[in-house]
Order: sequence, then structure tokens, then C-alpha cells
Amino acid sequence: MYSPRTGCALHGAIAALEEINGVIPVVHSVMGCAVQNYLSNKNSGLLSANICGFELPSTNVMEKQVIFGGGSRLREQLKNTVKVLKGKLYVTLGSCESAMVGDDVAGMAREAREEGRPVVASDIAGFHGAVHHGYARVFKDLINSVGETSLKANDTDAPIINVFGVIPKNDIFFKGDIMEIRRVLEGIGLTVNAFFGYADGAAEIARIKNAALSVSFSKWGAYVADAAAQAHGTPALKLPSIPMGYAAVEAFLMEVAKRTGVSDETADRFLRKEKEKCEYFANCAANEILDVAAGKTVVIVGDESAALRYGGFITETFGADIKATVITDRFLDEGGEIDASGLGVVRFSSDQEEIAEIIKDSGADIALGSSLEREAAESINAAELIISYPSDGGAILSKTHAGIEGAFTFTEDFLSAARQAERRFNLNVREGLTRGNVTHNIG
Repeated sequence: MYSPRTGCALHGAIAALEEINGVIPVVHSVMGCAVQNYLSNKNSGLLSANICGFELPSTNVMEKQVIFGGGSRLREQLKNTVKVLKGKLYVTLGSCESAMVGDDVAGMAREAREEGRPVVASDIAGFHGAVHHGYARVFKDLINSVGETSLKANDTDAPIINVFGVIPKNDIFFKGDIMEIRRVLEGIGLTVNAFFGYADGAAEIARIKNAALSVSFSKWGAYVADAAAQAHGTPALKLPSIPMGYAAVEAFLMEVAKRTGVSDETADRFLRKEKEKCEYFANCAANEILDVAAGKTVVIVGDESAALRYGGFITETFGADIKATVITDRFLDEGGEIDASGLGVVRFSSDQEEIAEIIKDSGADIALGSSLEREAAESINAAELIISYPSDGGAILSKTHAGIEGAFTFTEDFLSAARQAERRFNLNVREGLTRGNVTHNIG
């Protein structure tokens, strides 16, 4: 059974735009596309600060527009949206219906610009793929078209770095992850375009062209970094995942410093303080790691970037044994290899039943994945740790599993899961002994 773990490409574009302060997405679709995206995220505890859900402007086209075209309806919606909702940039989004009818979404945006409105377009359709494709497509379109508006970039004297590849909602900790990425990059004196969170995301979009470097943390971010390189000549540093833990962050920051002209002394000064903090907390956790985590078996389900991030950290930090890894964002038209060292048996699947069988066959003590994996984890009495979408584990604000602060948080989460696995094992042993005694006494 194929069970999509995320929404369509349109949902990926909506999720990205609604998390950028100052940006207003305008969806050109039938009723329900935008609302369905909102409901799925609301049920997963992912809270949005910017415009979202029922506030989201949508043309809500009807049968007439689907048959005869809805360009005039989009024109009307853009005029009304600019009047009602204050934004620095408005982005029209296509849909399956508008693509099939052939509505000129880009033309409507161009017409609005000629009338003095800051409007650009992304002619995305849901059938273009999953949310990952929507994220990559909308950012490519922003890079290629935002220069046609009067959107202003904030001035800065420090080198600017673009951050691509953290996909809102798909990365359930994206707010906290972005905050931590900003923190470590600003710690060595850089100005960061990370777009999401409480920063002026619209101004950061306008500032993409001024960046000294683009860094991407997934293959989806690499596509966007390539677009920035083609449009503005921005060099790119492409990483397979977000660094987690001191060693990974140190290597990352030193490479960024070298490429952006930051002095080694500046980077070292920041890293020395971070290293002291890491050593302190490592000492705090050392006995617990030896007592409950070492030797535990693990199965991981998630995107390629997430699997690489968690897999590497688990192996190096806890001495756990990863039995299997399921990568959920590898699609049929993709090839290429990944560095699967330490990830156990690697499979590529989005099929919920197939993933459940892989989890059961692994016999793991701890299952890292989404809430979709709960039943399979419970069937083998494994402790569950939710690290990927969809999540029903509660509201998420600034929690992170990225960088150095995220390494502390994940260590807490993993050790808690390891304790849970230990308790379940001991309970099973006691129950087994009890049943054995009862059987013996009866005999």
C-alpha cells in the first residue's frame, strides 16, 4: 500500500511561503487544496506564525473556471489580497487544475507588477511531485523572478550566506533547526539568509543575490543552490545533511569560514566556547550512555538527509547498532548513491506496509521515524522516537535536532527512548519468568 507521508508539490510550496515573514502566498486552485494542507499540519502539532490555514488567500475556483479558465478570477483575487493583507511580496501559486486548464499564472503576476504590486509567480502543480519538489521549485522561481519587483534587501557589512534544504513542516523541527543554523553561522560573524522563522524573510529573499556562498543541507537544497549559482554566480557548499554534534559543526564552520573569508581566529574563538560546553554535557551524559544506550539496536525511517544526520550521530555518540534504514524521499526517477556506512541495511520506500515489515524484521530496540511507524514499533515492543513527518507527538515550537544545541536535545530524547526500551525488556523478562513459574507449578 503506497501511503504518501507528505502532501503534494503545491503543499510543499505553500508550507515554504507561509513560513517566510513578509511573504503572502496566493493559491490559484479549487476549494480545499490550501485547507487540506493546513489541517494535516494542524493535526501534527506543527504551529505556524505567519499567514496559514483559513487565512490563506485562494481563488477557490469553481466548475466554470476549471472548464473555461480562471485567469480573471486570479486577477480579482490578487487585487483583493493586496488590499486586505499587508505583505512585502505576494507569490501566486498554480495548481493541478490551473495547469490542466492552462491558466497563465505568471502572466497574471506580471500584470500585477505592471500595476505596481510586488507579485511574482510559481507555476507549481500538485502532480509535479511531493512536498520536496514544491520547496525546490518555489525557491527556484523566487530566485529567478524576485529581481523584477521592488523588494528591498537589508544592508550588511558581513559576508552573507544562503541556507537551503531545510524544508518547513517536512522537517518537523525546522524552526529550531533554522535557529541553530543561524546561531552557529552568526557566531563566526556571518549574515544569514535562512528565510524562515522570526527574521525578515522577505528581505532575505531579496538578499539572495548578494550572498558570498550558498550552503545546502539536502539534495533538495542542492537544486536551489544550483539555481542561485546559475542566476547570480553564487558558489555552493553542498552537504548531504545538517551537521549535528561538535565534530560535524566544527568541520562545517571551518569550511564555511575558508570559503567566505572569515579568519581562522574568529572561527576558533567561537568554537572553543562551544567545545567547552559540549565537553561538559558529554561528561554529564557519559554514564547514562554506557548504562542504557550502548549496544541498543535501532531502525531509522525518514528522508535521506535526516537518515544521514541521525545515523551518523547515533553510531558515533551512543555506540548503538543500526539494523536498518528506510529512506522515504528517493523517487523512481532518481539514481545516485549515498554514503550508507553505519546505516545497516538501507532500503528506499514510501510504502507503509513495506516499511512496517522492515521494522518488524529488524527486531530493533528503538525505532526512529514518524507517527506512521508507531504500530510496527509496538508490534516488536520497540521504543518509539518521532523524528520525521507526520508527527502526532505534541506541539513543536523551537525544538531542534541540529547543530550543537540540537545534539544535546537529541541526546536527551535518545537516552529517554533507550531507558524506555530497557524497561520494556526488563518487563518482558519478568513476565516470561512469571509465566514460566506458573507453568512449572501447574505441572
